[in-house]
Amino acid sequence: MRILHYLHMTMQAEETLMLQLSRLGGHSGSSIEQHIVTTDNTASIPTKNFFIHYLSGIGHHTFISSFSIKRLYFQILSEVLPDIVHVHGAWDYSISQIIQYSRQKGFIVVYSPDKGLEPSIISIDFWKKKLPRLIAYQFRAVRKADALLAVSATERKHLEELGWNRRIGHLRLSISPEETNTPQLYSQYLAFYTRVLNSNIRRFMTLNAWDAFTALLYAGCRQSDAPNMLSTEYLSRLHSLHSQEWNCLQVFAAAEGVSGQIARGVEMLRLQMPALAPSVLAVLPSSTYRPLFPTGSPVKEDTLCEALASTKKMVEDKKLKFAHLSELYIALRYTEYDEDKLMALLHRHRLINFTAGLLQILYEYILLEEGYMPLPPSHNRHADIIRKCLTKTNKYYETSL
Repeated sequence: MRILHYLHMTMQAEETLMLQLSRLGGHSGSSIEQHIVTTDNTASIPTKNFFIHYLSGIGHHTFISSFSIKRLYFQILSEVLPDIVHVHGAWDYSISQIIQYSRQKGFIVVYSPDKGLEPSIISIDFWKKKLPRLIAYQFRAVRKADALLAVSATERKHLEELGWNRRIGHLRLSISPEETNTPQLYSQYLAFYTRVLNSNIRRFMTLNAWDAFTALLYAGCRQSDAPNMLSTEYLSRLHSLHSQEWNCLQVFAAAEGVSGQIARGVEMLRLQMPALAPSVLAVLPSSTYRPLFPTGSPVKEDTLCEALASTKKMVEDKKLKFAHLSELYIALRYTEYDEDKLMALLHRHRLINFTAGLLQILYEYILLEEGYMPLPPSHNRHADIIRKCLTKTNKYYETSL
């Protein structure tokens, strides 16, 4: 795992933080490669266990207007290609800009105010200094981060009370970080970083992994003959997946509530799916999936209509998951129902256009044939909205940070 830390000038004297980061990189068997971007090449930073990068020209409490600084930071990002950018500190404009630049390039950002947003700190010169800075950049820095990391439960509580970003985690340590032994400190940081990555897993799925996911989902939803229905191209992609793509696929499947279908697809296609590492299994994102159909109840025209209405509501609330698509696929393909009665219900509830768009998505992702559709699929605006809901790369999954 590659982490790029950003420390602005006033943070360079923070010996406790530097000690923590140094111990992380120096831990025996560490899988964290650490890079530090800082703002002053005259600062004394220990180079052991770090790769150091300098951003000259960023002054304390100055607005960064030079395009050369932006280009230099983008160059560092392209060279390091971090899994996470971890920004430290508060009340400096450069922090907000580094978060903005990192997000602009699609990198995940963790922000640690390092107690800089405690009530006692905010209250100092609030009207003269803190309020203008809050309005100008500090609020935006907190808001735009993918997740916040507090150094204690107390700091987490204060950040939650601010209400600027609800994705907050904290180091679960019984004593202060500087007193905690290195293995425990390392495991805390590694677990937090892994949870953040897992909750943003869609960003890391390659096109190959995405195609493999939809193929396995299709195979897992079929009751027979799945291998015969998949093209040679799809099968070759499944056999060419490397371990990282398999990991992303499995984490994504867990978040979407279709781990069972994916496992069944792997079995039907006679593939070998590598097991997830225990450290990843321990922090899988939780699925908030709620079934569309009541357990044990027969699927009839009215229950199908209700399920489609519920699906529309989930799309509006941006809560639709592939688990819901798999349910609808199985209900439409393997249930006998009266199409005329269902069409009458869809007309009555004004669900015709939405259902046509949804059927298009079921065809695209799980290969539902038109012979099992109650009406023709349509490339309408509903299909576009559903597709965006399912595939957006900035989609967060619920996980306890």
